[in-house]
Amino acid sequence: MRTFNHVSTLKPILAFLLAATFFMGSATQTYQVEAKFDNQESAISGIYTLADFDYQTDINFQGVDETRTFGITFPKNWAFSEPALLTISFSHSDVLDPASSLFVDWNGERIGTTGLSDDNAQLGTLEITIPAEKLIQGYNALTIGFFMGVSEDFCTDYKNQSVWAVVHNDTSIAITPVIIARETQLNTAPDILVDSSLLADNTVTLIVPASPSRQHLNALAVTATKLGQLADWRNISVQTMTIQEARVAKPTGNLILFATLEEIESFSAGLLPEINIIYDQYSELNPLEQDDGVISLQKSPFDNDYHLLALTGETPDAMEKSARAAAFDELYEQSNGTWAVVRHLTDISESVSNPLAVSFADLGYRDQSVTGTREQTIQYSLPISTLWTVDSEAWIDLHFTHSELISRDLSPVTVLINSIPIASFELSSANAEDGYKEIRIPLRYFNVGDNIITFKVNMQFSDDVMLMQESCMPGATPRAWLNINADSTIRLPDVAKKISLDLGHFPYGYSDPFTFNGFVFGVPSTLDNTGMNGLADIAVTFGKATFGNPASIDLLFLNEDLTQFDGYTHVVLLGTTETMVNETLNGLLPLPLDEETGLPQNNSSVLIVETPSGIQTFLETFQSDQLTPYLVLISNEMAGIEMAGEFLADPAVRYTLNGNAAVITSVENASSYQLETTGNSSGELPQASNEEPFAILTNYQSIWVVRVAIGMAGLSLVILLIALFRKKPSSKES
Repeated sequence: MRTFNHVSTLKPILAFLLAATFFMGSATQTYQVEAKFDNQESAISGIYTLADFDYQTDINFQGVDETRTFGITFPKNWAFSEPALLTISFSHSDVLDPASSLFVDWNGERIGTTGLSDDNAQLGTLEITIPAEKLIQGYNALTIGFFMGVSEDFCTDYKNQSVWAVVHNDTSIAITPVIIARETQLNTAPDILVDSSLLADNTVTLIVPASPSRQHLNALAVTATKLGQLADWRNISVQTMTIQEARVAKPTGNLILFATLEEIESFSAGLLPEINIIYDQYSELNPLEQDDGVISLQKSPFDNDYHLLALTGETPDAMEKSARAAAFDELYEQSNGTWAVVRHLTDISESVSNPLAVSFADLGYRDQSVTGTREQTIQYSLPISTLWTVDSEAWIDLHFTHSELISRDLSPVTVLINSIPIASFELSSANAEDGYKEIRIPLRYFNVGDNIITFKVNMQFSDDVMLMQESCMPGATPRAWLNINADSTIRLPDVAKKISLDLGHFPYGYSDPFTFNGFVFGVPSTLDNTGMNGLADIAVTFGKATFGNPASIDLLFLNEDLTQFDGYTHVVLLGTTETMVNETLNGLLPLPLDEETGLPQNNSSVLIVETPSGIQTFLETFQSDQLTPYLVLISNEMAGIEMAGEFLADPAVRYTLNGNAAVITSVENASSYQLETTGNSSGELPQASNEEPFAILTNYQSIWVVRVAIGMAGLSLVILLIALFRKKPSSKES
C-alpha cells in the first residue's frame, strides 16, 4: 500500500512559501510604479475614433431594422477645406441572408452602403469619403443602420436572436481641420472659453497682478468655478499666471484677466483703447462710478485665433463685481456686442440648501425619449451632499407620454437607483397621452455624490403583426416611443440630515449641489503662482459637481482664529504650515501638525515617508462647533497645494480617498486614515488611532493588496509547520 510522505511533500511547498513571502515582503519596501499621462496637445489634424467621442464600448444591434445615431462634435473654431475619410468597423452574424445590408447617413444624408456577407462577418470595414462642405463646426450626426435577416422574408425574423451586428468603437474619421478665429461677441464667451467638443483643447489662463488682493483671488475663485460648470464632464485645463509672467510667456489659448484699469496698462496697453471707448460713451450722459465693473471680450494680444476676457474696473471692488456678474448666465443672454457694464449685482435667488423638490430640468436635462421595441434606458444624475438621520423616503413625480399601440402586459418600465431596482410599472392606453406616476425611493439607497436614476424600458406591441411591420420596414417611423418630461420632479424629505465627514465624498460632501450661498475659501494673504493653481483646480472641481451660481462664493484671508468663518455653511481652507497651523486649528484637526516641522505631532501613529520631492500635503476634515464641515489642505510648501489640487481634480485617483485625514505625496499617490477625534470642540488634541492607512495608491494599485497576500502566505506557512511537526511518519509508513 502506497502512503503519503508528509515530509518530502511539504518541503518544496514550504520552500516556495518562504521564497514567496520574502519576495512579497521585499516588494512592499521597493514596489514603485510611475503612472504616465500623455500631455494634451491642440487638436489640429488626425484620426479620431468613436472612443474619442466618449463611446467607450462597441455598440450592439439586435433586430431586423436597427439604427443608432452617434454625436460627432468638432470644435467650433475648426474649419474644413479638405474631405474627411470615415471608416466604419463592424462585424455581424455569419448566418445572415446575402440581401442584408449596412447603411450610413451623415447629418441626415445617405453617404454609403455595403452588403453583409461571409467575407465581412468576422470583421468588416467600409470607407467613405465625406466632402469638406458636409463637415459642420460643432455637432454632426453619424447614423449607422442595419437591415438584416436570415430568412428570405425578413419580417419573420423579428424575434430571431441570430439577427445581430456590432459597430466597433474603433470606427474612425480622419480629418485635416484648420483653426480659425471665432467671432468676438460677448454673448458667445462661454462657448469660446469652453468648447463642447471632446477634441477641443480647452486651456484657459487666468492672469492676475503680481501681488493679488483678496478681491483678485475671490474673482479668480468665482471664475474658475464657473469654468468648471461650463466644462461639466468635459476636459478643461486651467492655469494661473501673473501679469509679468504672461507678458514674457505669451500663453496660447484663451485668457481671462483680473485687473484694474491701471493694472491692465501694465499688462498690455493695446487693450485699453477699446475699454476707454466704453468709458467715453458713458462720460456725458451717465458717467461710470468708481465701483462700476466693466467686462470686455477682445482678441488675445498673443494670438488672434483666441480671445481675452477682461474683468476690470477702476478699483479692485469694481473688478470683483465684474467677475461675479460674469458668473451669471443672464449676462451672456442679454449681451449684444463685445462689452458690458455692471452697475448693480442682481440678488442671487437660488433654491435653499438641499431643496425639497428639484425637477429634471433643474438638473440640466431636457425631455428625453426612446423609440423602438428593444430594451433601452434613460438616465439622470442627482447629486446629494448629505444623508438623512432617519430611514424615510423620497418621491419621484414622473410625468411621461408614450405611443398608444404598445402592449400593457408586455411593456414594463423598471426604476433603478444606483443600479438597484426599486419599482416598476406598466405602460398602457390609460397613461399614454399624459401619464403620471408617483415612485417611492427609500433614502437608504442614496449615497453622498452622484446618484444615478435609471428608467429601463422594454416596449412591445399588442400583437405580432404590428411588431413584424415595425421590425421589417426599413426607414419606417418607429411607432413605439416613450418620452419622459423634464418637469418630472424629485421630492426630498424635510427631515434631519447628517453631515458625513469623509474625504471620499469630495467634492459633494463639502458643498451644496444647488447653491453656493454660504460657501467660502480661506487662503493666506500671500499666495504664489503654485498656490493659485491649486485654488483654481479645486474651484474647477467644485464647479463640475454643482448647479448653484458661483457668484456667491466668498474668499477670506486667514488669521489666527476661525471666527471669521462663523455663519458660513461650507469652508475650504488651504495654505502652508507656516500660514495655517496654530493651536486653534490643531484643536480641531483629526491629525494635529507640529507648527515648526509641519509633520504630525509625536503622539501620532500615522506613517510618514520621505519622498524625493520633499513635499507632503495633509488633507483633513472636521466639523466646527456650529456643525459646519471644513475641508483643510496644509502643505510644507505651496507647491504641495498645487499638487493636491491636481490630485483632487482627477476622479481616477481621488475616488480611493476615505476617512477624515489623508497624506498626499504626488498627483497620483495618497494614503487615507480614519482617526479618532476626541474633544475637538473643546480644543483638546485628538489622538490618532493605531490603524493602517486605508489605501496607498501606486498607479491605481494599493499596497494593502500586497500586505494581504503576505498575511495569507504567512498564515499558510504557520499551518503547514504545525502539520509538519504534529504528524511525523511512523515506522510502518513507507
